[in-house]
Amino acid sequence: MHHTQQTMLIGTLGSDIYEVSYNTPKITDSTQFTVKREAMHGHYSPNLRWTNEVWGLSPFNNDADKFATCSDDGTIRTWSVSDRRMISVGRTIYDAKG
Repeated sequence: MHHTQQTMLIGTLGSDIYEVSYNTPKITDSTQFTVKREAMHGHYSPNLRWTNEVWGLSPFNNDADKFATCSDDGTIRTWSVSDRRMISVGRTIYDAKG
């Protein structure tokens, strides 16, 4: 029996949202999912002492379409308002090796 491909959105603890597809009529423990696209990527740090807050929000280089955020996860992210997506990410936390 052939089943049509179905899709759904899945949100994670890290504030990411993925659109996934699957080919079964009923989801079980053995259902295999394929990520079709990442709809949203959020700031997240698996540190139990911090609350994963976004600490900074700023316009980016005087461009009204872009802004930057920074968070407890040790990243600075650039976002596009018109595209409604993250366009770049950079790490701000370095270890002893740099």
